[in-house]
Amino acid sequence: MQICVLGTTRASRADRDEDAPWLDLGPRKPRAVLAALALTPGQVLSADQLADLVWGGEPPRAAHGALHAYISGLRKAFDPGRSTRTSASVLETTDHGYVLRVRGRDVDSVAFGEQVATAERSLAPLAPVLAGGGAAAPLARSDVSDVVDQLDGALASWAGEPYADLPDHPDVLARRAGLERLRASAEELRLLALLALGEHTSVLSVTEAATALHPLRERLWALHALALTRAGRQVEALDALRALRTVLADELGLDPGAEVRALESAVLQQRPALLDPAVGPDPATAMPRSAPPATATTVVETDTPVGRAPERAQLSELLDVAATGRPAYGHVVGEPGIGKTRLVTDLADEARERGFRVALGRCSQDDGAPPLWPWAQVVDGVGERIELPDDGGPGQLAFELRDRLARTVATAAGDQPLLVVLEDLHWADAATLRALVHLVGSVTEARLCLVATRRSHPAPTGPLALAAEALARVHATRLELTGLDRAGTRELLTAVGSESVPDDVVDAWHDRSAGNPFFLVELARLGAAGPAEVPATVQEVVTRRLELLPERALDTLRAAAVAGRTFHPETVAAGVSTDTDDVHDDLDLAVGAGLLVDGDDTMSFTHALTRDAVYL
Repeated sequence: MQICVLGTTRASRADRDEDAPWLDLGPRKPRAVLAALALTPGQVLSADQLADLVWGGEPPRAAHGALHAYISGLRKAFDPGRSTRTSASVLETTDHGYVLRVRGRDVDSVAFGEQVATAERSLAPLAPVLAGGGAAAPLARSDVSDVVDQLDGALASWAGEPYADLPDHPDVLARRAGLERLRASAEELRLLALLALGEHTSVLSVTEAATALHPLRERLWALHALALTRAGRQVEALDALRALRTVLADELGLDPGAEVRALESAVLQQRPALLDPAVGPDPATAMPRSAPPATATTVVETDTPVGRAPERAQLSELLDVAATGRPAYGHVVGEPGIGKTRLVTDLADEARERGFRVALGRCSQDDGAPPLWPWAQVVDGVGERIELPDDGGPGQLAFELRDRLARTVATAAGDQPLLVVLEDLHWADAATLRALVHLVGSVTEARLCLVATRRSHPAPTGPLALAAEALARVHATRLELTGLDRAGTRELLTAVGSESVPDDVVDAWHDRSAGNPFFLVELARLGAAGPAEVPATVQEVVTRRLELLPERALDTLRAAAVAGRTFHPETVAAGVSTDTDDVHDDLDLAVGAGLLVDGDDTMSFTHALTRDAVYL
């Protein structure tokens, strides 16, 4: 038996997993009688209670007689061949009233609640991810996929407003509200599961609109922020959480709950656990439930070092120098996605194996990050505390703090060899960069290895240029990372794919990406797509670089994209009917943003993918 009240009331004699025609229940009032009894299946409702529900608290004088007629018609629909002398099998009359004799799970509203509760228990290990922590134990990918399928089926059972045939009685309104909350929970659980499966783009397509429609649902905002973080949009994630904070303060006078506050802190600290989906391989096979088509490339994450053998060897030599008691410095420079983080992460792993202590400081893109934020992470990483100076003028206090930072790091490196990694110096505040300059110039004896990373574009200026100069003065090993060669491209694609990649695909993807590892992985995720298709994540990266350009330079760059990957500036000037000097000025800005490279007589987009993203 099926009783459906998530929308217009319907009924069928079939079990839930079977197909059967829907019964003819008649007009709205008989359907309302059945819906009212389905509020409490298996429990007796008196005639007065039933009439109260069916007529919204204002039953007519002849309500009891009308109920009897409606019940009789419903019984004929349920048991058309029933003799008048036999008892009804579904709608039963007792001494105390009427009762719907079905199992709770035969009513779709009850079954929906049970399905959501089951999904919540299954996905419970994923909940800590929303607060920036990892799961207690990874779930199997197939299990999470099954939960998504179950939630999709449960949500699909909604055909409209719950108990739509009943008027707005207080009991009915309360039940509707409860079911709407359950539905919201089901939607959020589904999004959490999709994040675990790595489908953050699909999640964002939902949460972008849902957070606007439901601005007070904290869990929804947390899912939105986590999806943005996994899409590489950390600043937007923090903006979203701050927007929630503002809405809650304005509407309710409240701060966000503990989960949202913990997530905001984790995003600011760039905790690696935020990127951990907490989903492991399927048991036994450790492979997806169904094999991909023969022409597809199934992409998975890989921690296997790919290429960069000379660069790894140079960084490894820095550890050798530091182990002798002399400070050693490295400076890794390259465009976004080129592999800077992968390189220093592998160095940190090697350092730990060799008995080094490792302290990591990441500079934050967020304007709200406090001064010296990466150094605070480093000091915390070595288990030390720094007492702030409290005497002297502003300049003297700043110098004293920088000196205490340098001495703290040097002392930590005396107890045990120490590797300090400072990531994303292009986002560093002036105080952080001055502290780096002071450390490099003052620490002359320590088992210290310090490696910093930054983007190659735009060219460093101000305090960042001073930091680069300070590293150069101590002969820091400078690594300018470029794209992988074709052999490295094949190695990377093999590492992230479940099967070999054809030679023509390797060549095509290498040409489009210029060997950029991030772009290569995103192309592999997209599959062997058409030449004009650009992965959404790559489009986002290019869009962020385009935001650095003024409007006129953007128009000029779009015109250049029409001309092709390599073009003559004069051709672009003719196409946009603009003075050649102005076009050169615009294109120079694009070179500074890392979108173009300047040749002798021509200019080229850094990657074919960059040109495609601008063109599209």
